[in-house]
Amino acid sequence: MSNLTYKITKKDLDRCWKFSLKYYLDETKSTTIRSVGSDRGVGGIIDSFFMKILEVAVCKTLEELSVQDIEIPPDFEIRKLKKGKTEPDVYKIIDKKTGKERDPNFYVEAKNLMRNHNWVGPKKHELDSITDNEFGIKDKKKMYYFWCEINDSKFDPAHSRKSSLVGSYLRNISPKNKHLKPFHSYRNMSVKILFVHTVLQIEQGIFFPKKSIFADPDFITNEDECKKFKKKHDNNDLTGYRKTTVTKTFPNPKVYHGKKNHSLLKTFGKIKFTGNVEMYLKKNQSSKKYFFKCNTPVKITSNVGTWKLKKGDFRCYHIKPSGQYAEMRDDNYFLPRRALKQKKLLQPSLKLLKKLADNI
Repeated sequence: MSNLTYKITKKDLDRCWKFSLKYYLDETKSTTIRSVGSDRGVGGIIDSFFMKILEVAVCKTLEELSVQDIEIPPDFEIRKLKKGKTEPDVYKIIDKKTGKERDPNFYVEAKNLMRNHNWVGPKKHELDSITDNEFGIKDKKKMYYFWCEINDSKFDPAHSRKSSLVGSYLRNISPKNKHLKPFHSYRNMSVKILFVHTVLQIEQGIFFPKKSIFADPDFITNEDECKKFKKKHDNNDLTGYRKTTVTKTFPNPKVYHGKKNHSLLKTFGKIKFTGNVEMYLKKNQSSKKYFFKCNTPVKITSNVGTWKLKKGDFRCYHIKPSGQYAEMRDDNYFLPRRALKQKKLLQPSLKLLKKLADNI
């Protein structure tokens, strides 16, 4: 382990594999995806439970950092879940000297955060379940989310599926299978803890109620269409665009979904800026897509992050729905990843993790 990064081992993956198969073959266990109601075969179960590698990483990290002589075992037990309860990912602490077991002093959830996830946060009912946990921990400051990312040092954005953890494991146990050779080796893979926050902190984030439209917070883009707009602008041919005068704020944030525009003012806030921009709305589009030129250095601020642009930059201001099914099925709390990184909010330090490890 190096700082906040845990190196994935063959032993870890063996345990994930064994647990997945044992779970699938247990006829008392449901194979239904609760959020959408569809059923999973053995492949879906394996793919899902290989994410227990995150729990392994968090448990091992806390164990190694603790001054206590303790073991923090990942939960690979198959047992009946308590109705309405969310299972913690640190479920017991073992004193290495005496062998005695005890409950942890705070609640820990290990969650996956993929490269393309622009929001960080859970469903409200999950938070409600955690608050009503089996350990009797009532203080929301003692309920922690560890957001982790699986990293592959050989990652190739053009061939991202080669970084599949399951594919890597199958390649390892079946080295002669030529169809598995494209997958990268697990030896190049690790788990990095990106953010740590309490339930109280995430409840202070942005609330998306059920049936609201989930939108992409990266709304200032440098897409290919910006180059086309720049070329037209340089040629003084702005046919198809209508000039929009803006001072201090951009047009109020809206996202187009279900054949209408939805206001995001409550969640994204006003899109403020300093400097001078020349903005144009693209005509004949249902969604509001704006292009602009920075006549001076420009700084754009909002609830979801900040952008700093140079004089002469051309950019697009356009808010898109997040995913194919953008209408929220549940109440959710989210924190924008851009803002978390920029303000270094809730990013874990070694000092914080040591403190948690010593007091767990």
